[in-house]
Amino acid sequence: MSIIRQSCSGLAPARSFPVKKLTAEQLARGIVVRSPNWLGDAVMTLPALKALHNLLPEGAPLAVIAPPQSADLYKLYPAVTDIIRIKAHQSWPKEVNEYLRKCNFGAGVLFSNSLRDAWQMRSAGVKNLYGRSARCRGMIMKRTFKFPAWKKGILNESHHANEYLSIVCSMGAERPEVLMPQLISSLSMGQIPLKMQSFCQYPKLMLMAPGAAYGAAKRWASSSFNAVAAEYIRHGGIVVVLGSAGERAIGEEVIAGLPANRAFNLSGETSFSDLYNLIRSARVCVANDSGIMHLAAAMNLPGVAVFGPTDYRATGPVSDDWCVVYDKEPCAPCFKRVCPSGSRRCMEKIRPEDVIAALKQMNLL
Repeated sequence: MSIIRQSCSGLAPARSFPVKKLTAEQLARGIVVRSPNWLGDAVMTLPALKALHNLLPEGAPLAVIAPPQSADLYKLYPAVTDIIRIKAHQSWPKEVNEYLRKCNFGAGVLFSNSLRDAWQMRSAGVKNLYGRSARCRGMIMKRTFKFPAWKKGILNESHHANEYLSIVCSMGAERPEVLMPQLISSLSMGQIPLKMQSFCQYPKLMLMAPGAAYGAAKRWASSSFNAVAAEYIRHGGIVVVLGSAGERAIGEEVIAGLPANRAFNLSGETSFSDLYNLIRSARVCVANDSGIMHLAAAMNLPGVAVFGPTDYRATGPVSDDWCVVYDKEPCAPCFKRVCPSGSRRCMEKIRPEDVIAALKQMNLL
């Protein structure tokens, strides 16, 4: 078992490409970005968005096309001038195409791998498209970029955040000295529910994210989260479990048997602004590889992440204040939603004591 201290400077580097700068006229017209669908992937695009913002002249628009699950994230980054909401895996509404034609953006960046997205953006008049080589879409794009494919059982050669950055750096952007932009909510603390405010005011608040929308394979056992929560409560803290409405039963398992005034399950009860304020107010987070993990790391909340069937080298938290607990199995990473063998050994081998040791190593317990 390994406790791996993450750092922004230590993220696995991505392949670089020759720089072919956008023209001044293209930059003046601005850039539109198609975000990934998953929240965690969207968080990992933020350094690239920051680089694009720094590249654009003052007043040039930086718009993002995003589904609901990631659109709220981009509202926290003031450099994004407009957010165009769509539904994932569906054709864009007529209004979106009309908006893109009207804006006449100088370039479009696809952080999704969809052929449909490339075709729709091109059909809406965005001719200069940049993005990863995928699904034979290169024929309708200005430039595509090929990164090493994921291989079962082998840790990845590059981190997603660096791959997104590599794409925009090939357009003339420069890697930001500080990777993550500052995320700011327009809502004050007084505008969130009183229940959430009470949690935010507690000085030793631990957030837990025991779910994983991608699949059950990368979920650490609820009983293990429970043991870590019990130890944190023993040291005077309180624990709040976060997740979707569909993960509420998991949250109940995590707080089972813990003091009712020290452990709370808010799965399915938090808006995005609630989530933002809880993260901003907490002392530490313990999570699976998940969107909440990535958001917490981006907001400079320290934490510990448990990895198994996914690859911390590719999708670990972008932060100097997180540890990854990982025990390499020959079949891992496998990237499966459900463990092929049914054993979930890569996750089961990690004990509560390992995560507690990581918390102590970071002086968070």
